[in-house]
Amino acid sequence: MENQKKEREITLGYLFGVFKKCFIFMIIAAVLFGALGVVYSTVIEKPKYQATSTFWVTNNSPEDYTTSGLTTAAATIATSCIELATQDMPIRRAVTTHGLTEKLGYANDDDCVNAIRKMITATKEDETSIVFYVTVKSGSREVTCEVINALQSVMPDVLQELCSFDKENPISLVKAVSNTATLESVSEVKSSPVTMAIICAFIAAVLVYVVFFVMSIFDTSVYDESTLKENFDYPIVGHIPSFATPEEEAENKKFKKRRSGHDVAPRNYEKKLLAADSPFFMTESFNTLRTNVIYSATAAKNPIFAVTSDVAAAGKTIVAANLAIALSNLDKKVLLVECDMRCPSFTKLFGERHENGLSELLAGMVEKTEDVVHNYRGTGLDVLFCGKIPPNPSELLSCFRMSELAEEWKSKYDYIVLDLPPIGEVYDAGVVSSIVNGYVITVRANRSNISDVRTSIERVESVNGTILGIILNDINLKSSKKYKQYYSYGETSYMHGTKSDDR
Repeated sequence: MENQKKEREITLGYLFGVFKKCFIFMIIAAVLFGALGVVYSTVIEKPKYQATSTFWVTNNSPEDYTTSGLTTAAATIATSCIELATQDMPIRRAVTTHGLTEKLGYANDDDCVNAIRKMITATKEDETSIVFYVTVKSGSREVTCEVINALQSVMPDVLQELCSFDKENPISLVKAVSNTATLESVSEVKSSPVTMAIICAFIAAVLVYVVFFVMSIFDTSVYDESTLKENFDYPIVGHIPSFATPEEEAENKKFKKRRSGHDVAPRNYEKKLLAADSPFFMTESFNTLRTNVIYSATAAKNPIFAVTSDVAAAGKTIVAANLAIALSNLDKKVLLVECDMRCPSFTKLFGERHENGLSELLAGMVEKTEDVVHNYRGTGLDVLFCGKIPPNPSELLSCFRMSELAEEWKSKYDYIVLDLPPIGEVYDAGVVSSIVNGYVITVRANRSNISDVRTSIERVESVNGTILGIILNDINLKSSKKYKQYYSYGETSYMHGTKSDDR
């Protein structure tokens, strides 16, 4: 199966997924910024003062508007007046005629005209109306009053000049309806606290969503099964829940962003092996993994399974050990081999120390596997420790002696599980591709990223290795509703004496 890079599709489901992730943050931002909007509109915002003058296009003859044609023409002229009212000529006429430059304290007429142009707006109620409005809004009641009166007095004459009306035109007059404005008639205008709160809350919520959306586009972290399915064609053969203690979870949060090979949270191997008192969800998850890898390699006799990972600290050693234990629970003879000779951890995991192991077998210092293998608690599982750390792990694993040992192991065991180094970081896992029947790549949820997983898959494919699938490890049941429901259901059935196969 070729590993093809998939383009991320922006679907409604994807957009809704982003919405679910940021919903709480959107609510918090909306509440906070809504409150800020109320504070701004009631405390901080300075009031504006507004006055409006009404104009209408009237008839130049003693007859009223009696035809729809005259009414339509008048409405069209009113629309033109809206555009002309905010132009330079009527404003400049008001400035020079009423001495607004000195009254308003500007240095020259041009500055005064530019300032007034920003204060005024012209509108109509609808396209068929022959009435239009000129509104002045400023930060001073006195300025608003002066400007609106000046515009009201000059606007009809100026607009008639601009429209080139004559006395014979039946529609030729623009008339001001409003009376002279006074300081008392100028109204104070402030934003409504409710309106400002709604606007601020909406903007804040949208911005939060946009930020999360952009982050999700560039985010390559592996969060759940869907992330892997979106990017790779290989099956997910195992879903391993997290059984870290609260102390371990707190420690892992400090190292969530892995920057280098040494920036890894301390690993705790205590009580991480399957046992009779293991939580049901943990036993069930490894039993499912066991079934999937067996069926993935049904054509192979006494298969050798290679367990590796994209990067260090993905949990592949614990996965390999528990997979071997789960296989041995089928009353099969199983061999677990510690092939990670760069960073061996079986001593901590099994609580035992053995001086000789795989490295001595490969170096010819020990002839037979049975001389260095150790049985695990009287079960069908034998464990072969790393032995002394060699200076040349890759050379030892790729030597002909490794192929001889593989044939020997196949003749004595039903299943062989190799715990290999992370193939995304070193090539040791790739040199044994000729003797293994399939690789399973361990990926840690909320820790691994797509680029590292892709690199790991490409390295296995480059040596013609067979990838059985991907294991998603360390799933947080608290934050994953799907897995929580599944394992809770299984545990409930188990507690009531119902076998999982009865579901």
